[in-house]
Amino acid sequence: MFVVDVKTASPPNNKFKSRLVNCLFDSSGLLVQRLYPVIFILAGTLLGLSFIIAELSLLAWIAFCPQVIAARLLSPSKYFLGNLLAAFSVNLIASFWLINFFIQQDMPVGWSVLLCSLYWFWLAINFALWLQLYFLLSHKVTQKSIRVTAFSLVIVGYFALTPMIFPVTLALTQSGLPSIITLTATLGELGLTAVIAAFAAWVCVYRPRLKACSTAIAMAVIGVSSLNLTMPAPASANGKVLALGWVQVAAPVRGENKLERMAAINPLELQLSRKIADRADVVVWPETGRDRFLANSQFLQELSFTAKSMQASFVIQGLSGDQRARFNTLAHLAPEGDTQIYYKRKLVPFGEFTPRPLADSAFERYLLAGEPLRAGTQNVTFASGDFRWRSRICFEVLFNKLISEGRDRVDFITISSNQAWFQSDVQMQLVKTVTRLRAIQSGLPVLHVNNQGPSWLFNGRGELIAQSPKGEGAFLATIQLTR
Repeated sequence: MFVVDVKTASPPNNKFKSRLVNCLFDSSGLLVQRLYPVIFILAGTLLGLSFIIAELSLLAWIAFCPQVIAARLLSPSKYFLGNLLAAFSVNLIASFWLINFFIQQDMPVGWSVLLCSLYWFWLAINFALWLQLYFLLSHKVTQKSIRVTAFSLVIVGYFALTPMIFPVTLALTQSGLPSIITLTATLGELGLTAVIAAFAAWVCVYRPRLKACSTAIAMAVIGVSSLNLTMPAPASANGKVLALGWVQVAAPVRGENKLERMAAINPLELQLSRKIADRADVVVWPETGRDRFLANSQFLQELSFTAKSMQASFVIQGLSGDQRARFNTLAHLAPEGDTQIYYKRKLVPFGEFTPRPLADSAFERYLLAGEPLRAGTQNVTFASGDFRWRSRICFEVLFNKLISEGRDRVDFITISSNQAWFQSDVQMQLVKTVTRLRAIQSGLPVLHVNNQGPSWLFNGRGELIAQSPKGEGAFLATIQLTR
């Protein structure tokens, strides 16, 4: 049997501010006891909004307060149900665009809604189970510092160990606070997640007075500024100036062969590239899902001729392989005549393959449009002239290990994406935030090219150097390299 922790009456205090803080904390406890479903849904809503609206980033720092307060006020079953509601609310708000993702792959609307609901429910159960660990510990441990630390570790454990279609952390909630995001260079995404969770636990467990809380916030601001100043910055400029070009071309509509409306050896991507290739060192094409680029020898000859005549490298995306194994592929055609190939290693669940145990089941044809792709296994570094870089495909931007591996041996990073699946500005904001994180964590410039735009170029400190608008076009930007 769990004992409810009721705060005993404190002696009269003439300081109005202190009494006000105590009153607020005690009132919140009573509210959680009586209206816990509403409180938990509201908490989940606040956290969900911090993911999708940059101006509401600060909400993430207090969104976990009900979880901390309720752990010593509710029964185990009510606490579990409350966290289930909170987590489902977060995922519904922060990833509602997943429904459109599946619809764009010809999945029926009903199946899309059902699959997303089951996925959100799966995440909610995992979250509630992780929080039960904190619930049990909070009733066995009275030391406040241990409770704060335990809550932080539980939240980190959930984000680190729960299988997700699109892996996220609380670092993505800080898109409106660039100074906070830069902490990922020293703390990592999970480290920043731990700090956010620990702050909410500290506020609720220690119940600081207004004066103490203001002092702590001031110290946090000074600490963030100090860390930003002392953070390992990109090395000093090495004298190399890189001219990066990219093109944006809308992905073909499902069932439409885009090559039917243009010459097979002179597609729109190549036509646009010719406008900037003579001034660019590297031209990057987006992911468009074409399956004929890399199998069309005439097109490859034409592209190789353009690369050589204009002295520019081209990074293009296409599908390659045969009926036994097909790969999502990037090809680098250098002006020297060399060709390098990279196979995508992290495939999109239900978009490019069906996860087990649903693979090869009767449900697979409802869950996956087209033939499944096979994942690559090799890390490939593209090189031409004085430049070395790493190119990745779309979904792989979510995996820092794939972006930052061997970062000391490359000058910059490019990402080719197809964002036509997500017809939502919310999803694009999340992708932009992840791209900034990768630039900060790697200390390298990152160019993220989206087929329909916008596309972004960040330097190694996460500062936005260039952004192209939505729509088709050719774009060029220069950046001073640091390695």
